[in-house]
Formats: sequence, C-alpha cells, structure tokens
Amino acid sequence: MAVRRGPGPPGAGRELAERRELGFPPAVRMASVTGPAEAVADLLAAARLPGDAEVLGPVPADEGRERMLVRVPRARAAALAEALHSAAGVRTARKAADPVRLQVDPLSLF
Repeated sequence: MAVRRGPGPPGAGRELAERRELGFPPAVRMASVTGPAEAVADLLAAARLPGDAEVLGPVPADEGRERMLVRVPRARAAALAEALHSAAGVRTARKAADPVRLQVDPLSLF
C-alpha cells in the first residue's frame, strides 16, 4: 500500500505547480469582464487596476458580446476586487446603458 505524504490528494502539488506556471487559479486570481465591447472597455478604463494586473483578451462571448480577463497574483486579489467594484459603481452612478458581468475565478474558464 502506498503512503501519501503531505496534505491534499495525490498529484495536487503537481497540479498546483502547473497552474502556477500557466497563471491559472488558485495560483493567481482572475476576473472575467463580459458585455458589449464598449461597456467592457468603459469599465476597464474606469478601474484603477493594481499595477501588476494583466488584462487578457478580448475573446468573443455569447450574443455578440466580448470577454476580457484580468489576472493578478493571489496577494492582490482584494485590490482587484475593489478596483472592479468601484468601476462598476461609477458606471451605475452614470446610469450606463449596457450591463457588464463581473466574475472572479469563473469555473467556465477551466
């Protein structure tokens, strides 16, 4: 019988190392910003993203919308969430017509 060493399921350490190398959660935090192209660009322009944030995309989403991804190191997750939350608040206060969907670490990416 094999003896497991360390916490977590077998192979978890290897998978985490692979995710770290690829820049995937849980090694990093990612947010998905989805909506009409102008609305997505507007939200990201209003966001004071952390300096180490990487903006990836755009990629097509459903119904003529687009998706941008924002990636930060785990330690900057709170700063990313705050920046996107504040930018969404600015759009709401301006009564922006087109909605934008924000998701943090969406499972649909993986």
